[in-house]
Amino acid sequence: MKKISPKKYAVALYEAAESVQKDELPKILNGFVKLLAKNNALKLSPRIIKEFIRYFNERHDILEIEIRSAKELGVDLEHKIKEQFMKIAKAKEVNLIKHIDASLIGGLILRINDMVIDGSLKKQLQLIKKI
Repeated sequence: MKKISPKKYAVALYEAAESVQKDELPKILNGFVKLLAKNNALKLSPRIIKEFIRYFNERHDILEIEIRSAKELGVDLEHKIKEQFMKIAKAKEVNLIKHIDASLIGGLILRINDMVIDGSLKKQLQLIKKI
């Protein structure tokens, strides 16, 4: 039997859930979990969830940005980041997932889907060492 990728499972679940009323969602999810069990694919659940969220966000013009910073970001900076990326990506909504990482010393690392923007002080110091 051909293996089904987590992305294909996620898209199938999204399309099934999108076409039913809210009160029918538990039935859809129950059937989906049974399908995963039957296909011995329950271990793929974390990746399926990740792909589901990514697909949902794409379909609804939601941009998810993971931010690593050395310290807590202020509300004003968070708002500016959201505003800028809404303009750049033409997103209806921007969700920030924030992580504190003191090893960065300062600055930010942004992860947007598969793209990483490393503006951390740690990275800048590493680049200077190479010179």
